Amino acid sequence: MDPAEEIVNSYLHSRGYFTITNTKVGLKEIDIVALQPKSGHKLHAEVHISLKPTGRIRPWGPLAYAKKPLRWRVLATCNNKFVGSTDKTTGRPTDRIVEKQVKKLLGGSDYEKWYVVGRIHTRDPVGDVAREFERNGVKLVFFEDLLADLKKSLTGIHMDNARRYIELCDAFLGRGPRASIQSPGS
Repeated sequence: MDPAEEIVNSYLHSRGYFTITNTKVGLKEIDIVALQPKSGHKLHAEVHISLKPTGRIRPWGPLAYAKKPLRWRVLATCNNKFVGSTDKTTGRPTDRIVEKQVKKLLGGSDYEKWYVVGRIHTRDPVGDVAREFERNGVKLVFFEDLLADLKKSLTGIHMDNARRYIELCDAFLGRGPRASIQSPGS
């Protein structure tokens, strides 16, 4: 599993969700589907983290898609990630393979959709991007917010790798409590 997906998955676990990750369906992959048993809340999350965005939000790699209007790019991204295979000319779905599988896994169509992002290029105003995703029934979620929330919930040694990585980085990169013994180089 991709490290960013693992952290989002750990965040959901910390909130009491059961998750299914990396479900293959045809040539597509569903990153995370989740169910919170106490509340019955259902969720489909797609994770796209870029540390250094090379351009605007776009559904596919080539920068040529960045020249399309924001509304088209977000529509095509939502269709490609949450519906199924998508026509690269029109941005419209050519099948509903992802949507059908998520409905099957979650037992119906009443579920929330999250598109988790790291950073958005400055050419795409964040408010406009969030509104376009919302227009398509998808909540834009920032990885940094999930990470900050997850970090607040850390109370000791955790068994899942994502939370353990966060604890180790926090402790050894100078942000966490220092041990009473000296570390190398001190």
